[in-house]
Amino acid sequence: MRARLKTPLCWGLGFLFSCLFIWGVSAVFLNGITPKTWDEAVGRYVNTPGAVIRHRSEGWADLRVARHGLTPEGDRIFFSPVPKFLLWGDSYAEGIQVGAQSRAVNVYNARALEGMPRGVAVADSGLAVADYYFYLPRYEKLTENVRAHVILLAGMRAVMPSQQLDCHSRFLPDPWRFEASECEPSEAALRYGEAISRRRLDFLHAVYRSAADYRLRFCVGNLSQDRPVVERATPGPTSGELREAWTFLLGEFKKLTGARIIFFYTPLRPALRGGSILFEAPEEQAHKALFAELCARSGVGFVDLAPAFLGLYEREGRLAMGFFNTPQGSGHLNAAGQAIIADGLYRAFSGGAK
Repeated sequence: MRARLKTPLCWGLGFLFSCLFIWGVSAVFLNGITPKTWDEAVGRYVNTPGAVIRHRSEGWADLRVARHGLTPEGDRIFFSPVPKFLLWGDSYAEGIQVGAQSRAVNVYNARALEGMPRGVAVADSGLAVADYYFYLPRYEKLTENVRAHVILLAGMRAVMPSQQLDCHSRFLPDPWRFEASECEPSEAALRYGEAISRRRLDFLHAVYRSAADYRLRFCVGNLSQDRPVVERATPGPTSGELREAWTFLLGEFKKLTGARIIFFYTPLRPALRGGSILFEAPEEQAHKALFAELCARSGVGFVDLAPAFLGLYEREGRLAMGFFNTPQGSGHLNAAGQAIIADGLYRAFSGGAK
């Protein structure tokens, strides 16, 4: 009897030990999930307050979440009466790949002198100009003494019409308009996401996604694959269309607020691709120059950080993207890239918010 029980017991203990080992290792080395919740005050899904989002695949840092998707540092400033600006952006502004002390807004706040506004980052992966259009007035109503809104552009894609990502809000032509859209998490994600994140059971979510995305095949015979249909690439907007689109965009943003609006352009260049250093493409430079011209005409600020990114490479041979566990010159902004943005913010507000 004992001999018969010994084998199942050994298998059971082995399985339990394996699960505990996987749990322990993944809790340290695996990216954490991002639990979301609906925030009625700002009318959007935000990172769940109190969550700690772990990021390991690019850099090594944790992102702590407070109210309305802000960080604890941003929350304290947001709900205080001090003069402030809001930094709007996507994952490049969020800076989850670096520690809190290295994120652009926090670096700026540590340097800011008396009389300079403090910064609060309102950022999330995938956001673009159409999202900011709807969120900006909602956040502004929840606080006071907002002197400026800074919109971080990771390249010119964020302000290009019809270039939104997936389920995000859209900036569309014929006629020019903004259309609101929310990326709604699944019911299971809303129900169990916070518990999975808090207990560090992220590996279970990874296993589930792998199984759910796997396509089972039960028929016999060779697997055939349909030849993909090659579609012609649609031509991008002309300079005249862009001039019309961006004139509309800037005018609509000016109507949203009495605070200053400043666009910060980060080129994400120089970058490393295929063993070669890539610099700003001529088309990107032309788009940037046109947008800067229209900003000046509309009374909107425009700060070009391209010279600072290029200077970092020319002076020190360093690139503003890449981490110890990823190729240099690719991916998101590292601490040096975040510092460039912080320096730009300092120069923009060194005389106080005007």
